[in-house]
Amino acid sequence: MSRLTAERWSVGGHCEYPVRVRAPADAPVAEVRLDRLTFDDAAQDMLLQSVTDLSLRRVTVNGRVQ
Repeated sequence: MSRLTAERWSVGGHCEYPVRVRAPADAPVAEVRLDRLTFDDAAQDMLLQSVTDLSLRRVTVNGRVQ
């Protein structure tokens, strides 16, 4: 089992991906919690590949709540 938590980030400058989590299909990342994240200038949407049990809370990318 794996766990990934990110909270209370604010990125005002440019970034390629606001959040990028990629894992092999046979070894997914589990229990991903994203809370109170803001990205003002992201070129792409979030990339979440082979992620299970995802929790998004107050995540904003380019002014849009995810």
